[in-house]
Amino acid sequence: MKNFNQVTSTALELFSMASFAGHISTDEEYTQALALMEELIEEYDAYKPLIKVLEISIERWEDNADEFVEFNARIDNLNSGVATLKT
Repeated sequence: MKNFNQVTSTALELFSMASFAGHISTDEEYTQALALMEELIEEYDAYKPLIKVLEISIERWEDNADEFVEFNARIDNLNSGVATLKT
């Protein structure tokens, strides 16, 4: 049986150090999330679970942040094959 107390305390420690892993609130956190992602993908297999959590946070930010509204609108209006190539 797993020690869930250890799991929850480790998760709390992670999110206290890098709250952006679960939810990005600012441009600075977005920049930090991208920097962390860049580090993690160097050893993808070892960090895959954290990469998946961070990926969701980054994607949510990019889908909703004002700085991406114009870009997202242009991609939404493209043929799906062209949109894939442009991103």
